[in-house]
Amino acid sequence: MPAPYTKLQSSNGSVTTAGTAVQVNPVSTPCAELSLTANEGNAGEICYGGSNVKAAVSGRIGTPLVQGQTVVLKIDDLSKVYLDAVTSGDGFSYSWLS
Repeated sequence: MPAPYTKLQSSNGSVTTAGTAVQVNPVSTPCAELSLTANEGNAGEICYGGSNVKAAVSGRIGTPLVQGQTVVLKIDDLSKVYLDAVTSGDGFSYSWLS
């Protein structure tokens, strides 16, 4: 049985350019669970998914989050989750168990 995860950490980020996916964390960061929230002040939706995520309504790939919405993902590494935004500069916050 793996050792229990005992540390809760938090950070934030943003999508500088709409249409260009960013990793939640570009550095490989082992985790057990990720809580991801779209910022309250965002102008539009952000989408999460794999490296091919696309937030634009036309041809959208991934799952959208509206302002203030949170999703919890069971995943083993933060660098596997990507985000894109409809509006450049929209942001997100996240917490993870490690």
